[in-house]
Amino acid sequence: MRRPLTPADQSEHTKLVAKVRAELPAPAPGETAAAYTARCRKPAFGARRRKPALAA
Repeated sequence: MRRPLTPADQSEHTKLVAKVRAELPAPAPGETAAAYTARCRKPAFGARRRKPALAA
């Protein structure tokens, strides 16, 4: 179980958020939030891409 964030965690959290935001690409003009999210989404840590099913 994770512990809740405390005020003591704030500076580290702020640094992490800034680092992640700096690595994200800028949204394209007119791009919707859903499209931007889909474009920027990375697989979760340890996630593997599914292999296509073999043709029978």
